[in-house]
Amino acid sequence: MKPQTDLTNGWFVYAENADQIWYCNGSDLSVLKFEEKLTKNSSVLIDSSLIPTIPQKVLSHAPKELMEKISSAQEATTTH
Repeated sequence: MKPQTDLTNGWFVYAENADQIWYCNGSDLSVLKFEEKLTKNSSVLIDSSLIPTIPQKVLSHAPKELMEKISSAQEATTTH
């Protein structure tokens, strides 16, 4: 029996370094940041301040629909 998942086409994981992992579920892009005794999990669609920090390797693999959402989120913050 296969496990149930909510992963869709376009999902991937990218370990930028030992302290930061990017993951895409096909419709959202998030980053896990490991600090001392704390782990932060943030979506770039919710926290658009993360958009400039997205590695080029991650952007080049993101699905087109997600890139459109990221672009819209970035435009929304630059117009305010």
